Amino acid sequence: MDNLNKINHFVVLMLENRSFDNVLGFLYDQRNAEPFKSPPRGQSLESLGNQSTLEGCRDHHGDLFTPGYGSTYCDPYPDPGEEFFHVNMQLYGSINPRANSAYPFNYPPYNLPLNVNTPNMQGFVLDFMSNYRASCFDMKAHDVLDGSPLPMWLKKIIARFVLKTIPKPKPEQYRIIMNCFTPQQLPIISTLAVNYAVCDHWFASVPTQTQPNRSFVHAATSHGYVINGVKFLLADSLTIFDRFHQAGVNWHVYYDKESILSLTGLLHSRIYRNFPEHFLFMEEFYNHAAAGTLPAYSL
Repeated sequence: MDNLNKINHFVVLMLENRSFDNVLGFLYDQRNAEPFKSPPRGQSLESLGNQSTLEGCRDHHGDLFTPGYGSTYCDPYPDPGEEFFHVNMQLYGSINPRANSAYPFNYPPYNLPLNVNTPNMQGFVLDFMSNYRASCFDMKAHDVLDGSPLPMWLKKIIARFVLKTIPKPKPEQYRIIMNCFTPQQLPIISTLAVNYAVCDHWFASVPTQTQPNRSFVHAATSHGYVINGVKFLLADSLTIFDRFHQAGVNWHVYYDKESILSLTGLLHSRIYRNFPEHFLFMEEFYNHAAAGTLPAYSL
């Protein structure tokens, strides 16, 4: 506790979704240049670079794809599935019920297997293949179907017909989901990782996309929601910012002008309503940092 008492400021930077392996899987690897060959100070990091044999994921043909050393900044394209049902497929490698192989892809129990045990982590390639076709489907028919007054049963028939016209992706198109960046490609975050602490056993609060996990960070709940949506605007739970206010601890939420509104404020509208003076543009963060006047907690 003595060392914790020496900390005067917490600065939390929340980035968009990337997997640990995709960003830091090869942080330490003998193919890297120093200081990225091995963990410093005799420490260890559970990552891809420390494994003598890399496990992989199979496609529907049974072909194995192991993690790739190096990626391109625009990959994977299209974006991998982020929603709850996609992540369950990635973790468990199952489609449940079978109707989730076609539009709208989100029937309960959202690809959870009947007996939920330790995930086998074998569904990443299969889900990306499915999502690849779904993305092509989106471009062809999704907007039309979503805005159509047709009954759902007819939409499903049309969707299955359209999906059958979309060819399955080729191995060179879906193997990219297994690729990982190198320190040379991500020099800033890799340098920070070498010089500070990295949590190699931290897991998302909800196995899904942005809003539920961002909500958990400051409210310890996603209000029962497992996918993004406007319903978060109705959420009214207490947050850590309320606790800060009660304890007299100063805090600010900084965001870009281009965002127009703070995403944190939208997810926790009560603090936007009650403490609008605590929401500032990023320019003020730089000014406060330069002047040494950052609050105790900065987001």
